[in-house]
Amino acid sequence: MEQKTIVILGAGIVGVSTAYFLTCKIKEAALEKNYRITLVDQVGIAPCASGNAAGFLSRNFSRGTTIEELSEKGFDLHESLAKKLNGEAEYGYRRVKVLDVVGSLGKSHNKKEITWLENIQSANILGDKSDSAQVHPKKLCELLWKSAKENGCEMVVGKVIDIKKADENIEGNLEIENKSRYVVRLESEAVLQADNIVLCLGPWTHHARRYALFADVPSGYFDVYGLRAHSLVFKTKDHVPGECLFLSVRDGKNFIESDIEVYPRPDGTIYVSGESMGSGEVISISPEEKELGEPESYRKLEQVFSRFTKSMEKELVVKRACYLPIRNRGVPIIGEIAGVPDVYMAAGHGCWGILNGPITGQIVSELVLKIPSNQVDIKEFY
Repeated sequence: MEQKTIVILGAGIVGVSTAYFLTCKIKEAALEKNYRITLVDQVGIAPCASGNAAGFLSRNFSRGTTIEELSEKGFDLHESLAKKLNGEAEYGYRRVKVLDVVGSLGKSHNKKEITWLENIQSANILGDKSDSAQVHPKKLCELLWKSAKENGCEMVVGKVIDIKKADENIEGNLEIENKSRYVVRLESEAVLQADNIVLCLGPWTHHARRYALFADVPSGYFDVYGLRAHSLVFKTKDHVPGECLFLSVRDGKNFIESDIEVYPRPDGTIYVSGESMGSGEVISISPEEKELGEPESYRKLEQVFSRFTKSMEKELVVKRACYLPIRNRGVPIIGEIAGVPDVYMAAGHGCWGILNGPITGQIVSELVLKIPSNQVDIKEFY
């Protein structure tokens, strides 16, 4: 059997999960000599949303939606991965309690359900340790990549500028062995041969539309855009329990637009997010761009969180904004691109990328290797 080459574009949670499951399945079948897998990213491992997300996992929040089955199996897969990869120690996996909390701008007696915040009017349980968990997403991505690398996956850091069929003309004096079906060209003028390609480009998926290979592909495959969200990370020495909070703020009898999400982590940090901006846009900036946030959005986040943690000793250590990959259809795209054999796309998971990234990677790995799967019915994810 001639060696097959698989190229994965994008090293966020979906890309590294795909690399992880591909290498695991190939190793289990003792077929390492038959495959060469390369992960390509313009920056590195999880440089954008996958490295800056909250890492909240819920088995139930998507009930009644198109992604219900995906989320349920995605949640269960996280539990299996945590046992296999020592997730509690390696990337902060733990089961958590989830609360819908209302805080007051005026003075209010603390509810007994919340012991570490001030001026809380009400707290209702949304989830518990039977159906809710969290991870540190950057650490999870790095561990999945470490395992994939140990199993033979290679990585190339570079910007893709085109993808073509291998029999089409390639500019420059490049020697190409036309044994593979496709070629991926990088800005550095390096060219990667590929029998299979997996696009895991997150909010940059829209830009793949310009590659020559996709000239005749319906534009709906590329309708993944970016929703900008802001986050802060605080460090504290105070004991904070494993309680993830959806905090609404009330001024008297009226709710005001200051909702935030609060995720204490077992490493002594607290992740605070909110201030999503826009309804989805074509991303024009590079993934290498570090500062995407608005100072006023950071200020509002810090102001609201600090209002309810006045007595907490804390230090603001990280300010970040990133783009969540969203689709107009409201569901991710997972599967083979029609009319382009052995080229797959997996993107558009929105705020559930960390939850559903690993299960998506597992599904895609089975598609690439032509392994029959009963994981999830993906016919709606196109």
